[in-house]
Amino acid sequence: MRFFFLVLSLLPSWGLSQTHLKGQHYVYVETGAYDSPLPGNDNYSIRLGLGKYSGKAKGNVLFFGFAHKMTQAVAEQGIGAGISVPVNQYYIGFQSELNLLQNASKTFTVKLPGSLTVGYESLNHNNRNISGYRLEQSSTVLLGIAAGAEIEYRSFMVGFRQGLNLTGNYQKFSSFPYIGLKIHLME
Repeated sequence: MRFFFLVLSLLPSWGLSQTHLKGQHYVYVETGAYDSPLPGNDNYSIRLGLGKYSGKAKGNVLFFGFAHKMTQAVAEQGIGAGISVPVNQYYIGFQSELNLLQNASKTFTVKLPGSLTVGYESLNHNNRNISGYRLEQSSTVLLGIAAGAEIEYRSFMVGFRQGLNLTGNYQKFSSFPYIGLKIHLME
């Protein structure tokens, strides 16, 4: 996972001459953490998407994603303490961006992305029993919304997104700090 994160951070050198043109399509790749400041083997997220710029270089993206983390089980009176429960989210969605600030050459942009998602959240790989204990929450279908802040320089992005899982049984809010890359396609 760390290797993928490093490669993604070096890729923007491929697209230094690309610009944000109305009607231009792009491939969107993003990786980061899931409810943690930094990604690791037990905590990461990945999103892939296809987008298109509309008027004023506003991007609209159709994406799919995966997020994984290991979380500690909440136990009463120390019973079951130290048990880690795997949490996986699989989702698709639509994201639209509101540009707050952009330079004249369209190489630097500050924006607010907002998205709608639908997916599935799996707790302990859909098994309610773990190490002799029974989980109270179960896997469920997810419907959610998310909003964030993002800085894009050329094709490289750094951002933070806060998600609200409207139907989740496990947790209602999720945070995703990330880095990303847009690979612009020629028309």
